[in-house]
Amino acid sequence: MRVSPLDRDLAAALAELRGRLESDYGWTHLKLEIRVDLEARRVLVHGEIAAPGLAARVHGALEQRCRLEGLALTLELRPIPVRRWHLLPSTGLTLWRGHSLDRRCTELEIGDGPVGWLAEHAGASLVRGRDGTSGWTDRPLGAACPPRLIAPPRDAPIELLRARVLARARAFLAVPYLLGGSSEAQVDCSGLVQRALSAVGLLVPRHSNDQLALARPSEGPAQVGDLVFILSRAQARTHVGIAAGPGRIVQASLSHRRVIEQEMGAYLDDAQWQRVLPLPRVLTWARAQVGRESIALPSPPLRSCDTPDIELALRSGSPSSARC
Repeated sequence: MRVSPLDRDLAAALAELRGRLESDYGWTHLKLEIRVDLEARRVLVHGEIAAPGLAARVHGALEQRCRLEGLALTLELRPIPVRRWHLLPSTGLTLWRGHSLDRRCTELEIGDGPVGWLAEHAGASLVRGRDGTSGWTDRPLGAACPPRLIAPPRDAPIELLRARVLARARAFLAVPYLLGGSSEAQVDCSGLVQRALSAVGLLVPRHSNDQLALARPSEGPAQVGDLVFILSRAQARTHVGIAAGPGRIVQASLSHRRVIEQEMGAYLDDAQWQRVLPLPRVLTWARAQVGRESIALPSPPLRSCDTPDIELALRSGSPSSARC
């Protein structure tokens, strides 16, 4: 079968991406098939990846070549399925972003379990938490066990739920900031949000970009317990805090190196933009997760900013979508 220059170029781009991922993370998983349909003016890439967060990397690797040919690019990807579930060690578990175990991804406490085992490489295991986060560990896991299905959030008046979220957030005041931390010993901004929302039975994604994508932001002012996102000018990344009442917010601050409560104006001074995600909309999203083994991370279509005819449609195909 004759291979076209376009097929060769796309395959070479994926091979180069695989090499970069292996260099960055010490391991990767890309089992992809490329189909070029010149009549439909489309390139379809489908298959299995380590985590949905890699979809943007696949898109970036192929976009320019597709754009030169005037072809639409569609990705139909699914994450590695969970092979089996395991109890957490009694002391909890730290997950790392790469196989080298040098960049903290998140911290799981005993009540966060179980975890899903995905793969093993050179003495370390790739696992997925119930919150959809994938990461590496070299520690032994607990015994195999059934999955623990996602339960519905607490049923109570919204004002009571707002108060509980804020009280839980304030319980972290003065806790040291650590990127990837999500415990009472150390925490980052999205870890604080995740722990605060757990006070009302909410299990949400671990990372701020995924939290922001849970629902449509509001145009109105933030109320107690709402999530307030900014694009931080200083950090050049998404940051999130929890509204604490008129003109106040609780956040895990990198610059202050701890969890603080401050005036909303001071928080927004660093904002290139801001978004408010109301607590009721998070509750609506959470009710759709009930009964899953792990939450399905948001996977909205991605569109190239300068090539609107090229679109990425990520179809995870699994309730166990994850991002690392």
